[in-house]
Amino acid sequence: VQHSLEVAASADLAIFSVGEMSASSLLYQLGMMSPADLEELRALDAKGDLLGRFYGADGKELDLKFNQRVIGLSVEEVAALPLSILVAGGEQKTDAVRAALQGKLCKVLVTDLKTAVKLTE
Repeated sequence: VQHSLEVAASADLAIFSVGEMSASSLLYQLGMMSPADLEELRALDAKGDLLGRFYGADGKELDLKFNQRVIGLSVEEVAALPLSILVAGGEQKTDAVRAALQGKLCKVLVTDLKTAVKLTE
């Protein structure tokens, strides 16, 4: 596992999406977080997740027990890669995308027109 994480951290490119803080979130739909987890994350003002790690409005990874359960790159490690491409859109993901942009978690954003307009408002 350690070797795999080292290889991932040395990648030149990451293409990823972010999850939103709703019952339509993939992590919620897959049963990886309970309704209580979702409410707790909302109460802590989590805006989204990147690779299962939750971050706040400033795009910084939150210090949560939930994040400590994840084996993978941190939010900061993904942001530090030479080219990080966030592919996300839709009204439900606007807050998660905005926070990711605020934290400079990606160098490139691929989104739809409605989301782009909402992000610039």
